[in-house]
Amino acid sequence: MAQIGSILREARIHMGLSLKEVSEITKVRVKYLQALEEDEFGAIPGPTFIKAYLRTYASTLRLDADALVEEYRSTYERRKSAQGEYYDLTLEQMRGRALRGRKKRPVRNTRRGYTLAGVLAIIAVVLLAYFGSNRGQGGATLGPESIGGTTTTVSSGVATTTTMSGVATTTTSEAVYTGGDVLLRIVATGDCFLVIRDTDESGEILYRDTLKSGDQVTEDKSKRYWVSIGKPDSIQIYINENYYESPSEPGLYYISETSIQPVQ
Repeated sequence: MAQIGSILREARIHMGLSLKEVSEITKVRVKYLQALEEDEFGAIPGPTFIKAYLRTYASTLRLDADALVEEYRSTYERRKSAQGEYYDLTLEQMRGRALRGRKKRPVRNTRRGYTLAGVLAIIAVVLLAYFGSNRGQGGATLGPESIGGTTTTVSSGVATTTTMSGVATTTTSEAVYTGGDVLLRIVATGDCFLVIRDTDESGEILYRDTLKSGDQVTEDKSKRYWVSIGKPDSIQIYINENYYESPSEPGLYYISETSIQPVQ
C-alpha cells in the first residue's frame, strides 16, 4: 500500500483543496494536516490524536478512513511496539550476562554465613516455643470474614468492587481528570444541527452547521465546550476517543474531559 501521506495529498490535490481550506472544514490545524501528508506522525501529540485527525481528514477527502487508520496501526504502531520488544530483549540479555558473571565469582565469608544461619535457627526455636505455649488461648485471628474488606478495580470508567467473601458489584465512575485540552469528536448518523463554542455561550464559535449522515467534526483547542445539539439521537460523541452516550433531549450542554452536563 502507498504511503498514507501520499494518498492524502493526492486526494486533496485532486479535489482542488489547499491545506488551509481543509483545516477550515475539519477544524484540524494546518501543521497537523501537513504532518499527516508527510508521514511525520511524531509531530502530532500521541496516537489518539493521530488516529482521530487521520479519520477526519480521510472522511473529508471521501477516502476509506477505516482502511487508512488500520494501515497506520499495522505499519507504525506495530513497528514501534516491535522496537520496544527489541529493547526489552536486549535489557534481559544484559541482565543475564551480569548474573552469569556473578555466579563465577568465588564465594567468600562462608564462616560468617554459617554463623548467621545458626542465629536464625535459634530465633526460630524460640518463636516456636513461645507460640506453642499460647495454644488454646483463643488468640484473635484476622481473616477475610473478620476484616470484611473490599478490593476495587477501575477500568474504562467502570469500577468493580469485590468483597472478601467473593461477592462482586459493579458501579460506574467518572473518567480520570488530567486538566489538558479535550479532544472532542462528533460523528453524525443522521442530519443534526450543531453549534460548538469554546468554554461557554460567550466563547468563540468553533463550529455552526448541519452535520449530514457520515460527516464528523473534531475540536481540540479547549478544556470545555458549550454545545447546542438539535437532534441528539443522530450523533455519536467521543471524548478523547472514548465513546459517551448522547443526551436524550435536544438542548445546550457542557462537554468536558469527564462528562456531558446540561447547561443550567
